[in-house]
Amino acid sequence: MASIVTVHGVALGTVPILFVGLLGLSRRLRLTDLTTAALVAYGFGCAAVMRAVVADGFIATAVIERIVTAEGPARNAGGRAPSRC
Repeated sequence: MASIVTVHGVALGTVPILFVGLLGLSRRLRLTDLTTAALVAYGFGCAAVMRAVVADGFIATAVIERIVTAEGPARNAGGRAPSRC
């Protein structure tokens, strides 16, 4: 599980670097309404990717590890699907 956390940590660090690269490209292309809109859209996408990386790489990993290492009834509860009724 440590490799999953490491890979997601590296991915989390590269997203802002990619955003700065796109910012430089948009400035080189001269800021117009189109490049500004594209930069804003890409920024929202970067925020969504960063949230997904945190949820998948850090939160889910910790939850799964706690379920696997649990003892007794807590471990059995992790294997059942939640009931909607």
